[in-house]
Amino acid sequence: EIVGIVSQKDIERFRASGHDEPSALVEACMTSDILTVAPETSLEKAERVMLANQIGSMPVVRDDRIVGLITVKDILRMREKLSSQ
Repeated sequence: EIVGIVSQKDIERFRASGHDEPSALVEACMTSDILTVAPETSLEKAERVMLANQIGSMPVVRDDRIVGLITVKDILRMREKLSSQ
């Protein structure tokens, strides 16, 4: 079960709120309401979900196990690759 994810954005938000102690626990700054996608999800749908929720990445999950991570950069790279073919 995924209990949280930490992104650069989470760390920046945590620090901006006045927390800057290096010994802080991960759980103090992680996002715990996680959106996920299945490997069979289209890139277009994944992109729509990320844009609508203003997130930069989502775990890719199959049978309750993380099998990957998709990021906005991944989608942009794939678009670039497809448009150059």
